[in-house]
Amino acid sequence: MASIMMATLSWAALCGLSAWTSLSHWQTEELRQVVVVIFSAGGLVALPAACAGAWLVLRRGSSKSQQFAAFFVCLTVMTIGTTSLIFALVYRSYYAAWHADTFSYVWFLQLIFTTASALYQFATTGLRCYFPWGFVGLFAFSLWFAWCFTLSLPASSATRQRNISPKAG
Repeated sequence: MASIMMATLSWAALCGLSAWTSLSHWQTEELRQVVVVIFSAGGLVALPAACAGAWLVLRRGSSKSQQFAAFFVCLTVMTIGTTSLIFALVYRSYYAAWHADTFSYVWFLQLIFTTASALYQFATTGLRCYFPWGFVGLFAFSLWFAWCFTLSLPASSATRQRNISPKAG
């Protein structure tokens, strides 16, 4: 459990560092820090979710390469997904001052289109913040997951039933 917590903090720090280095040309330090916090928060939420996702995808007896691939895909999807959702929440909170009354028809339309535009903006401008360090870290964390963890999956119900039932004969 402690190694997962340390890995989570390390992944969050790596995501923040990756954003920090890719935004070194920004002139406004405050906005750069906000983006780094968004990327770090996305990484903080993503790694435990990716571990759970990989655990759900894998089966008992999975090879190391299957574990690597599962964690690589899960960590990629979860990191991009959580970071983009956090970005969309921040984006939405900024534009909320100009939106219509809460829970009105127009408000729902504004919510949908503001969130969609935030996700589009993240996809076009935010994903590049993960290169090069985020991709290198993704590869390293996936290797770490595959080779340092023994996946302890519960036995399937059919296996448990066979082990419990008396032998015929």
